Amino acid sequence: MNRLQVILSCALVGVLLTDAGADAQAKYYPVGMGGGGAMYAPASSPHDAKLMFVSCDMSGFYRSEDGGQSWQMIDFRQTKGNTACPPVFHPTKPNVIYFSGKVSTDRGKSWKPLANPAPWRTVTTMTVSGNGFILLGATNGAFVSRDGGMSWSQCEGIEGKVIGIGDFWWVLDADNVWSLTLATEQTVYSTEDGGKTWKQMACAGLPWRGIRGFVEGICTVPSKNVDGRLEGGIYVSRDRGEAWESAMGEGINTSLGRKDQWGSGEIPEYSRIEASGTRVYVYGRGTGYWPPYNDTIYRSDDGGKTWEPTLFYDFRFTDKRAADYKGVREMNVEHGWIPYTLTWIWGGVPGRTGMHVNERNPDVLMATDGGELHVTTDGGKTWRQCYTKYAPGQQPPVSIPGERPGRWQSIGLEVTTTWNYRIDPHNHERHFICYTDIGLMRSEDGGVTWTDSNAGSPWGGNTYDIVFDPVKKGRVWAVQSQVHDIPHWTYVHEEVGGPGGVCVSDDGGVTWTESSDGLPKAPATSIVLEPMSAVGSRTLYVTLYGHGVYRSVDDGKTWRAMNRGIDLKTNAHSWLLKRHPNGTLYCCVTATRGPGRSGNTYPRPGALYKSIDMGESWTNILASRDLYWPGEFAVHPTNPDVIYLAVHTATRRENGGVYSTTDGGKTWTRHLANEDFRDKGGPGWATPLFVTMDPENPDTLYVGTDGHGLWISRDRAKTWTQLEGVPFANIHRVTFDPDNHEKVYITTFGGGVWVGPRP
Repeated sequence: MNRLQVILSCALVGVLLTDAGADAQAKYYPVGMGGGGAMYAPASSPHDAKLMFVSCDMSGFYRSEDGGQSWQMIDFRQTKGNTACPPVFHPTKPNVIYFSGKVSTDRGKSWKPLANPAPWRTVTTMTVSGNGFILLGATNGAFVSRDGGMSWSQCEGIEGKVIGIGDFWWVLDADNVWSLTLATEQTVYSTEDGGKTWKQMACAGLPWRGIRGFVEGICTVPSKNVDGRLEGGIYVSRDRGEAWESAMGEGINTSLGRKDQWGSGEIPEYSRIEASGTRVYVYGRGTGYWPPYNDTIYRSDDGGKTWEPTLFYDFRFTDKRAADYKGVREMNVEHGWIPYTLTWIWGGVPGRTGMHVNERNPDVLMATDGGELHVTTDGGKTWRQCYTKYAPGQQPPVSIPGERPGRWQSIGLEVTTTWNYRIDPHNHERHFICYTDIGLMRSEDGGVTWTDSNAGSPWGGNTYDIVFDPVKKGRVWAVQSQVHDIPHWTYVHEEVGGPGGVCVSDDGGVTWTESSDGLPKAPATSIVLEPMSAVGSRTLYVTLYGHGVYRSVDDGKTWRAMNRGIDLKTNAHSWLLKRHPNGTLYCCVTATRGPGRSGNTYPRPGALYKSIDMGESWTNILASRDLYWPGEFAVHPTNPDVIYLAVHTATRRENGGVYSTTDGGKTWTRHLANEDFRDKGGPGWATPLFVTMDPENPDTLYVGTDGHGLWISRDRAKTWTQLEGVPFANIHRVTFDPDNHEKVYITTFGGGVWVGPRP
């Protein structure tokens, strides 16, 4: 590592972990672009607006103490993210925070359950008083505690998923009994005896149900075209939900019909709504690209009589054409790397997935979308991005995606899936991260700052792996697809399709061209190079999900199937290919789930095939065991009879764990069974899916799990320990630094890349 790397990396660790609760976590820090995945349920403390939290859809939960300039991921063994329920802050105790059925007494650094076992399912909303009264909404009703969470009872009569709680109607009577209101998707309830009994309100005036948002006497319902006029949207009640009237006042979009090809729909829709005092914000999905029809966040200071759009997201709102459209203002959003590199609306407009207004400072609003987090501290006049940092010492990026993508640096809010971390053997300062959704990213300074590396690729959204020519500098091959998550449960169903293939680069991964002649248009998930083949006519092997193994003998220009012995009719989910130093090839076939994507049966076992003749023929060395969800495997470098295989538990197939063979697959021994994973921060069954063998000590194994973090064995899988330090639950692989064996890069399924000492 050069001096710049040391300075920047140490500074990054200091920024992210100045208040870290766990010494172990301080050893590891995230690297990458930042953001890049869907974020939800943001919140800021009423006692300190710079204390912020946000969740992601991949289970991460993040905390910031500086208003979103840097972030720390909370360890999954403490709590995971919740995409529906933001944190709730105690009104008089600044250190006490409630979140997703848990409580923290140290400003969100550590968490413990409110109830064990919990009577609720998924928590959707919470509110708390100053005297120990807590109301919790869930997907299966509402629950109340009157002693600070020590005991709980279910609220009788409330059915269905709770959408929101009307904190505005909290009234403490002379007997210290709280009165409040909550809403489910279908109706509104109120209580005047602290949640003991509930009354269903009449909801007169609501044109229909399907309540989407509810807060402080205001709700949103779906919009509809009724006889050529818009009905639905935003409604307000002044009598606790008995009667409602429209709040679609002046300034809000009520137009019908798509105004241009970029409009989000034929009818404007209003979903997420937030309020603090008399200030109300609502997210609106528009009917056109140009204001006043654009997707935006509206603000009202008079109960919905008048509205003002606050968010002008796109670069082109500075275009001269904007003068032709009433209500257009210049872009007022500071952007991170996503709009500059991918497209201006790649993850949607801020507010699409989540919003939160500060309870005591209505000028502070957090808004999330499918890849970004933005914050305003002036009531929507200006917005700043809070998910990445532009590397210093370079020109500002231009507004045209791809023209000048720039270099970016993580601030800790890593919410991406990363498959492999690769270092160029010809230039150890050039690093690559193989991502889901955002493709391939490249660093030219040893992993400190990152830039887009997808130019020219037709499938740059998902890069599973790359391989370098061992002699020819700059020559790199990549396997890519428009299908992500293989071999996780979301994409092991029988009907997985979608284009993909192989790309090649001759400039060190800066630009790419397709190199897939002869390949089916299917997800390419793994690639292997035969190092003994001639330069310029390399032999390469690739797995095509659903189509088996293909081989090229001309540097990847043309390909042909090499599947003799591979039973594609029984299970075609070939996804991982590896080559042993002695030339033997191995191909893993993972789970097949059905019927359909939502199916939950695993009718056919996976397989592990072996070829000793360069792919001409294959033999299943896993035939003696019916293992239904095999993942990654590792073969001993000097004894190919020793193989380790990670196997995820399949529903109604109690055979997950880590398996080993010492006789080339004739017999297999199970390690790390279901009971080893109980009370380890995840589900109560075995979730291994990836395995890495220490290249300098093959007796040491690292197993990445789908919910239990990273596990380590130093004695050939006999005993195991769970790694403390990396806070994310879903781990993929471990990569060793070629110049420092004590330094590793850990890829994850939704938590970015973590760097630190060899465990």
